[in-house]
Amino acid sequence: ELRCEGRTCWSAEPHPVSDEEHPELSWLCSLPDNADDAARGKHQRAYRVQVAEHPPFDDLCWDSGKVHSHIPKATYAGRALKPGTDYHWRLMLWDERGQAGAWSAPATWSTGLMGYAGWQGVEGEDACPHWVLHPSPSEGRGGAAASAAAPANA
Repeated sequence: ELRCEGRTCWSAEPHPVSDEEHPELSWLCSLPDNADDAARGKHQRAYRVQVAEHPPFDDLCWDSGKVHSHIPKATYAGRALKPGTDYHWRLMLWDERGQAGAWSAPATWSTGLMGYAGWQGVEGEDACPHWVLHPSPSEGRGGAAASAAAPANA
């Protein structure tokens, strides 16, 4: 099971959305019910993560290379992620004997707006006449004052 930011990544909809520039990718390893005792004793000793906008992973956004770690997570460290984009990732694990497994099935996550630059206001008749504001810390929970104001041209 592959995860992005603690949410399970599915191969089909729905999949997680992250606004993080460097999302945390993690995984859970499971064995089939008919696995033998030798297989049950295996542990992760290294991993490799690949991320791409499109399978079959020809144009990679990031390749972690082989990372010696027993911890089942990696922080994305590839090229800048684009807003509103689907990213696919896969995983390869090595066991305590140095044996590499096969690539996992790809999982997907999407990026959100990636900060405030992607937000746009609504113009015209349907535009909301007020900005959505939050109380300033000095006003408390029910305060009417806001910590930000609408631009002069709003």
